[in-house]
Amino acid sequence: MSDEITELRSRIAALEQGLAELRRPMPASVAAPPRETEPQGVRIYHPADIPSFELPNDQQLRRLADIVTAKFPRLGPDTSNARWRDMNVEEFHRGFCASFRRIASLNRTDEFDTRRGIRYFADEAEDWLRAQGRPTDIRWPCYLAAVIAAGDIPFSIEGPHVGLRLDGLGRSPLPAWRAVLDGRMRAPSPPPVR
Repeated sequence: MSDEITELRSRIAALEQGLAELRRPMPASVAAPPRETEPQGVRIYHPADIPSFELPNDQQLRRLADIVTAKFPRLGPDTSNARWRDMNVEEFHRGFCASFRRIASLNRTDEFDTRRGIRYFADEAEDWLRAQGRPTDIRWPCYLAAVIAAGDIPFSIEGPHVGLRLDGLGRSPLPAWRAVLDGRMRAPSPPPVR
């Protein structure tokens, strides 16, 4: 038994010596590795595309969608088949909310870009959401409904066309969706002359 105690005492002494070495400060000659310098050359930065105003909550978004689809029923989901009704309504809501998020960070213009149709803008929103890690299917009627619900974007149902800019030029977005909730919806613009 005394051999075991002697062995345990020597192990404890070795452990205490190792602990004391770990607690000793590092000598000044051992410094942290140097920080890597940033590579030289051209750097490209992309804007964060963060809306400059408070977005509506889910309940307000549902109300906005209801207001727009009551005025423009052909933009709403297909509810004619009872079997697919709930799925179509939910898909419309997801696309509407995702579109609204994207539209909230785009600038506005009074001129329609006749080179780009509504599908171009809906596809761009899908790409943007995918890059954000939130892939969502967006059909153009959802996108146009979200444009109308935003309240400060010129639009034409015929075409359809929207007054949005993807290049950062134009007017900054405003929280005009609140006016839509209060019953003051922007009237459609005439389609552009080709």
